Amino acid sequence: MPRGRSSLLLLPLAALLSAAAAFCPPRCECDDITLTADCTGAQLDSFPITLNPRLRRLILVDNAIRRLDTSMVSSYTHLEFLDMRRNGMLSVQANSFERQQRLLELRLGQNQLGQLEEGVFNGLRRLRVLDLSANQLREVPDDALRPLQMLTDLDLSENRLAALSRDALSGAVSLRWLSLASNLLTAVPTEALQQLSQLDDLSLAGNSIERLSAGELGRAAPALTQLSLAGNRIAPLPGGVFDGLAGLRQLNVADIGLDSADEETFAGLDRLEELHLSGNPLSRLGPAPLERLHRLTLLSVRACPGLNTIEPDTFKHNLALATLRLEENPNLTELPDKLLLFLPLLRSLSLHANSLSSLTESTADWRNLAADLGGNPWRCDCALRWLAELPPEVNISGAICAAPDRLRGSSVRGLSAEDLDCGAADSSSVGLVIGLSVGAAVLLLALAVGACYRYRRRLHKMFKVLPWRERVGLKRKQEPYHRGQTYYCHDMYDPIHPRDKPIPVTEL
Repeated sequence: MPRGRSSLLLLPLAALLSAAAAFCPPRCECDDITLTADCTGAQLDSFPITLNPRLRRLILVDNAIRRLDTSMVSSYTHLEFLDMRRNGMLSVQANSFERQQRLLELRLGQNQLGQLEEGVFNGLRRLRVLDLSANQLREVPDDALRPLQMLTDLDLSENRLAALSRDALSGAVSLRWLSLASNLLTAVPTEALQQLSQLDDLSLAGNSIERLSAGELGRAAPALTQLSLAGNRIAPLPGGVFDGLAGLRQLNVADIGLDSADEETFAGLDRLEELHLSGNPLSRLGPAPLERLHRLTLLSVRACPGLNTIEPDTFKHNLALATLRLEENPNLTELPDKLLLFLPLLRSLSLHANSLSSLTESTADWRNLAADLGGNPWRCDCALRWLAELPPEVNISGAICAAPDRLRGSSVRGLSAEDLDCGAADSSSVGLVIGLSVGAAVLLLALAVGACYRYRRRLHKMFKVLPWRERVGLKRKQEPYHRGQTYYCHDMYDPIHPRDKPIPVTEL
């Protein structure tokens, strides 16, 4: 048979083999246009090897694939995304991904991996994202990440790491985002972090770190812009703890046992834009710890069980503040008047689930922000009339009456002045003003009468000596003398104004 003709006969066989190779397993969704296969929850117990060999995205979440070896993934050399979370996976053999040189994202989180074999990541020279979270890793072997020179995001959270050796992360020279949250770390892995010159986002949340020394974090990762220490027990924070982190923009120190803060607590963080203080045993919040945070745009103070006082000038240095969350603080019963009035950029305010019963109109510029007032025991009386009368377009929500009983469950925004008993309150106020005015007038009159009576003789003499007596008719008209009428001496002779002109001695 001629060679050309035999080649033509092989074409149908090649097509048949290609179709067989692209077989999509039951419960999977395969798209040969986007080159995606989604086998989420398909009850697979082994890695599928009959998919389109040019596949780019493969999703195998929620199956029962317990292990990976070199024979499983190697046929998919075009893979860019592989997600194998929640498979109960126990092991990944070395060189399993040796032929996946195009792979950009690998997700192996929420499995049962207890260790990483040497060379497990060989071949992944373009990998950008690696998720190893929620496994049972106790260590990261030295140089395990060395093949991953393009890696930018690494998630090692929710493992059993008690420490990291100096070379555990070496080789991952492009790493920018690292999560070590929810491990068993008792100290900051300073030497390991120093290998990551480009690291700008670090989470150490949920570990067992109890102590930080001044400048320690700055020496470990000076390029950080985001840092989470939440859930550790490191309070009190020593002065200078954030030295060397001048570029930090987001800081989470929620639930670290912080019971007080002063002007040194956040010293050196002049560029900080977001601060999370939630879950701490703070009893009061004042301007001192926020004094140097002139660029702060977001502040969260949530679920602080002892917080009962916000000082009147707390935010006087934070004119860039745009978002404020004062939420779920059960002992916060009031806010100072004008507390937020002079924050020109404030646009989002949450006062949800505190114990506020009233609020003044001058607390904030309510017409220029969105506010959540829900979950508070509002007392609906005339003090909240301003809230009820705001235009509908003002975005304030959640204010529901808790008292009095007749208004319980009513929205404050739907109440009238009459509902809030403002009419009675206004009448009483008017009556009180009138009563006070009348009382004051009577008192002044009584004082004047009393003064006139007490000083009547002096007043009498004063009127007698006034030169204008005659002009205004105050001088008494002299009556003729009549026999038999009784006269008093002061009627007969006035020593100051004698009636008869004295006779000179020379004329006597």
